[in-house]
Amino acid sequence: MKNSKTLPLIKDLYSNGIKIATICHSPLILAKAGLITGEKITGHPSIANELARYNVELAEDSFIVNKRIISGKTHYQMHEFLPQLLKIIKQG
Repeated sequence: MKNSKTLPLIKDLYSNGIKIATICHSPLILAKAGLITGEKITGHPSIANELARYNVELAEDSFIVNKRIISGKTHYQMHEFLPQLLKIIKQG
């Protein structure tokens, strides 16, 4: 990771109750931060092996809501991901 402040920032946001949206390859950041260990998440199929090293299951779903993390598979599923994300944001 090029910016050493990224993981501490993500951990801080999550520990303060902030919802986090992730799509495509960005679940790797959450895995490296230790926020999705033992969880099921979606993202780009090419990250499956690396996520498995962090004990994270990569699902085939277009999107998954898991605690305070909303994950989307790829930009090709944005038409499914964005309406769900907006709904969650509106709920607060």
